[in-house]
Amino acid sequence: MQPNIATNLLTRRPVARMVYALVVLALMMPAFAASPARWVDPATKTHPALLDMATKHPTESVRVIVLKSAQSSAPEQLVQSMGGTIVSNLSIINAFVAQVPAGNIESLAASNDVRWVSPDAPVQEAS
Repeated sequence: MQPNIATNLLTRRPVARMVYALVVLALMMPAFAASPARWVDPATKTHPALLDMATKHPTESVRVIVLKSAQSSAPEQLVQSMGGTIVSNLSIINAFVAQVPAGNIESLAASNDVRWVSPDAPVQEAS
């Protein structure tokens, strides 16, 4: 009997996939704890390391995970209007990966359509 697609997905490097998912969720946790507001200080919606990078290296391009506050394409359009690019879609968590100039991170986080911005850090498999 030939395995189906779901079986293949579950058997191919499941530990790496689980570690990646846990890291993404851990980075996103502050966004889930935030209460909705009309205007929120971008510093409360942005990982501190990104704010530091925005201050020290505003022209450097940085890869980020953007968690959206609703099902909308507005955050992706905002990233592109800032000179950034969309790298991949993380639809299962209503987010996407983007490459943006560090100096634009606060403006991105200030959008009501954005719930949280975190670095897209590399994930390493535990031994």
